[in-house]
Amino acid sequence: MKAKPFQVFNYKHKFKIIKYSIGSRLINSVPKGLKHSYEFIRWLKSQNISFIKKNGLIQFDFPIEKTNYSFSIEETSSDSDVFKQIILEEEYKHVRELMLKHKIEVLNVIDGGANVGYTSIYLSHFYPDATILALEPNKNTFKRLTHNIDSNELKKNVSCIQKGLWSKDTYLKADYSFRDKQDWSFRLEETNNEAEKLFETISVESLIETHKWETIDLFKIDIEGGEKELFQNEDELKWLDKVKVFAIEIHDEFHCREDIEAILKKNNFTLFYSGELTIGINKSCLK
Repeated sequence: MKAKPFQVFNYKHKFKIIKYSIGSRLINSVPKGLKHSYEFIRWLKSQNISFIKKNGLIQFDFPIEKTNYSFSIEETSSDSDVFKQIILEEEYKHVRELMLKHKIEVLNVIDGGANVGYTSIYLSHFYPDATILALEPNKNTFKRLTHNIDSNELKKNVSCIQKGLWSKDTYLKADYSFRDKQDWSFRLEETNNEAEKLFETISVESLIETHKWETIDLFKIDIEGGEKELFQNEDELKWLDKVKVFAIEIHDEFHCREDIEAILKKNNFTLFYSGELTIGINKSCLK
C-alpha cells in the first residue's frame, strides 16, 4: 500500500506542515486588493512616507520628479497596483520620451479608462498646458478619480467624465468577471437586457465634436477589451487622422491585436512597444 504524502513526515514536520496549510488558507482568504494595500502600506513605512486614513482612503504625498502630489488609495481595491504601475514604474515614460524625441506638442489628451486618475495626474505634470479628458464609467472608481484630481487642484487641466469609451454613444452593462475581478479589470459589454444598461458610453467622434478639437495629441486607451469594439468598424474610424499618438493596452484575451495593429499601420501609424503598451505615432509627426 502506498503511503499518503502526509504520512511520510515525522511528527515535528507534520506539525509544521499543518501550520503551513492553515496559514496558506488564511492568506488565500484575504481579498487580493486588501492584501496588496497592506503590502503597499508596509512599503510606504519602509520609505518613511507618512500617510493618513481619512474617509476610507489611505492618503499620502508622493513626488513626480521633484513636485509632490496627493494620492489616495482605497484599501480593498486595486488602487495600490495601479499606483505602482503608473507612478512607480512609470508605464508611460517611453511614450513621453518618444513624443519628446519627435517634438510632438501635447495640448489635447484623452485618458480612456482613467481609473482613479493616476495617469491623468502623471501626464498633467509633464504637459501642464494640456487639456485632459479623463473617462471612467464605474461610479465608485469615478468618485476616487474626482477626489484625486480635486486634491491636486487639477480641475482646470483635467475634465472628469463619468462615461465609458466605446464606438458609439449608448448604454452598456458591467462585467465584473474579467481577469482578477478587481477595480482595474472592470469592463463594459453590450446587452439586450434594458435593465442592465446602466453605464453610459461616448464615442471618439462625440468627444471631438463636443470639445471642438482639431487634433488628439495623445490618446491613451486602457479599457479592458473595449478596444476591440472601438476599432471594430473601419467605416467609423474617420477620426484616426486626427490622432498624433496612441498608447493602447491591447488585451489579448479578445483576439484583436492583429486587427488593431493592421488598422493603425494602414492609417499611417508607426508602431512601438513598451511593456503592455502598443504605441502608435502618426508618420506625419515623425521627424
